[in-house]
Amino acid sequence: RMLADVVDLSENGIDMKCITALVRALRWRKRPKFSRQVPTLILQSNGFTPETARMLACCWEPLSQDEVLEEEAVADLAGSARSSRQTSFAVEDRSMADDPGVENLDISFNPEMGDQGFDLLVGGVARFRRFRSLRADTIGLGALGCRSLERLGSTSLEFLCLSNNAIGADGAEVVVAAALKCQQLQALELENCGIDHEAAAPLAGLLRDHPSLRKLAINRNRLCSEGVVELCGGAAVSKNLSSLGLAYNDFSSAAACDALGDLTRSCASLVELNLSGNRIEREAIARLGLAIQQSRVLIVHIEDMGFDHSSVDDYMKHREAEMQELQVMRLSHNPIGDIGLAAISDNLSIGLVELSLASCGFTGKSKEPLKTLVSMSPNLRTLDLSKNDLGPNGCCSMISWMGQCEAVNFSLRNLELADCNLGDEGFLSFLPVLGLVSYLGMSGNRVTSAGLEAVMSSQQMIQLRCLDLSRNGIGEQGVHALTERFQQEHKRSLWNPKQLTSSIDQVILTDNPIPPGLAASTDAYLKIHNPLLNVVWPVVTAIVPKSTPAEN
Repeated sequence: RMLADVVDLSENGIDMKCITALVRALRWRKRPKFSRQVPTLILQSNGFTPETARMLACCWEPLSQDEVLEEEAVADLAGSARSSRQTSFAVEDRSMADDPGVENLDISFNPEMGDQGFDLLVGGVARFRRFRSLRADTIGLGALGCRSLERLGSTSLEFLCLSNNAIGADGAEVVVAAALKCQQLQALELENCGIDHEAAAPLAGLLRDHPSLRKLAINRNRLCSEGVVELCGGAAVSKNLSSLGLAYNDFSSAAACDALGDLTRSCASLVELNLSGNRIEREAIARLGLAIQQSRVLIVHIEDMGFDHSSVDDYMKHREAEMQELQVMRLSHNPIGDIGLAAISDNLSIGLVELSLASCGFTGKSKEPLKTLVSMSPNLRTLDLSKNDLGPNGCCSMISWMGQCEAVNFSLRNLELADCNLGDEGFLSFLPVLGLVSYLGMSGNRVTSAGLEAVMSSQQMIQLRCLDLSRNGIGEQGVHALTERFQQEHKRSLWNPKQLTSSIDQVILTDNPIPPGLAASTDAYLKIHNPLLNVVWPVVTAIVPKSTPAEN
């Protein structure tokens, strides 16, 4: 797959023969005028071994004298052939730069590469001064293999990902030493690397001393409370840090929360903080909430932290909504319940633009708090309520309020309601807002053809960018209702282009009981008669018949 200047060859089982051809193509200097450099190369999940990595590293090595002579001979032969044919394709070859142009490389999910393969690859990359980005997630890297990273100090490295490699605290310390030599490094990801509190001091030094590091993601490690306290000490004096990921690091103490509070108040550049998956002590929750309120943090992740209605109330208490700068809050996977939702609705930041409350134990009793939440959040654009058992009437008060207001009075445009047990009745209740929102997620809600037909047969205006109806029970009758409605709308728009008509840019129907033949024929029909409607159909796995012994 090639998109713009990105070549993605993931999951292709590229062997030595193929990688050799790829390297030769990337290093070829005399290319036609219409060719382009390839700055980004993605090679995920190809089963690379150290030998494959050795050959890939050749991509950044200078051409040998024999290779230069071979190129010139091939170019002369090709020029003679074009001259003899006198074709219009006889364009001048141009000599490209001596480097391959690959500045961004992704070799993730090649676990057999290991320390040896990584060392060989880095040796090649280090020759290219303009190299900027290396993603090496899950490549079997250990602490020993991290030593090769110091050679990247000669490059222009800005992004480095070594997540899901068992480098441990020793490897993290080596990575820190190498990162300090990469003066242009802006983002470092070390998620799930087996790092414990012993690496906290080097990481704190990195945040304190690095001149350009903006993002550090060390989620899913084992820093514990002791390590978080030490790390925050270095982060608090950073002049550039904008994003810090500490999710699932097994810290809980009040001391760790106080250190985080000092960090958020002291580091003026910090805008995103991920604390998900850490079970904070009850008495420290309120202090943490107050610290974030008093900071300039815009995005906070506090998912799966065991917050119930009482702890959410503690976190939100003493908040002055109009004074907060918070824009994005992700609270999903906490057992907040209906009572906790009421506390959230009354204390949200007035500037909040995105709120995630998936799998929080809400029921149909939350209809009034949901109305309050939307009506009291004038800037809220995205709301995720998926995996809550809201039932058919759980959103009725919110929908009624939105339907009675003009669209300029609220900002909600993206509404995710997957797996909320809405059914056909719940889907039909959203008719008043189908002309007001841009995205409506109805995946896994037991919607049938009858429900889709009822919505399509209504005269209500529909203006959606995307309608997600995946994982429902929609069949042939629903497909016919959908195509008939928007075929009529398309014809109406052709007759009178100035008339406002209903439209949906994309409808997602994956994992529905739609016959493959119906999907194929309807898709062909839409491409001709309604090309503006894009339908994502269920994926059909082709079954290749086995050949008989006689055929073999």
